[in-house]
Amino acid sequence: MKRLFIALLGSVLITPSCTQPRNLLGQLNTPYHDLQRALTKEARFFGLEKVHYQTSITYKSKALRRAYVEEYALRYHSSDKEKEELLKRELDEAEKFQVFFVSHYATDKDSARITREDKVWRLSLENEIPENVLSVSSQDSVLQYFYPQISPWSKSYNVQFKNSGDLQKFQVRMSGVDGDLEFTWDLKDDQL
Repeated sequence: MKRLFIALLGSVLITPSCTQPRNLLGQLNTPYHDLQRALTKEARFFGLEKVHYQTSITYKSKALRRAYVEEYALRYHSSDKEKEELLKRELDEAEKFQVFFVSHYATDKDSARITREDKVWRLSLENEIPENVLSVSSQDSVLQYFYPQISPWSKSYNVQFKNSGDLQKFQVRMSGVDGDLEFTWDLKDDQL
């Protein structure tokens, strides 16, 4: 009985240090993930027999990029030099582009793809079309950690719009024959 008590006590004391912090909803609970959730917008449309689409878009603000670098460095025990290089790469991209991480799922094969050209979907940021739509692997476990909204069935993209200055209140629109989705942000100063 004493051994069982010690084993249970040991597992309770050791387990929290081996797992990631989570809130009551089971979501990762780090400064990065709290900000990432605040900067993510979602839209869904379910029919009777299929999912027409399920889309989430995360705005990669400078604050989110800084939080990403901190979280990445913490998880990988990065050196100060590695951390500085990663932050420089992130902020350099932010100077050139307004970037949105898109996780998109649709039952229809054509509706599942997002491209720079107007096919099934047309993406725009305040009526500007993207400079680049870069497909990224949804199976990447590091990407899934930093963007937990990714599902096993979704396709993921980094969508880059030309940087026209800091955004505070703005809208990304995803429109086409399958729907007209509006994702609106009104950022607070600590989210910029």
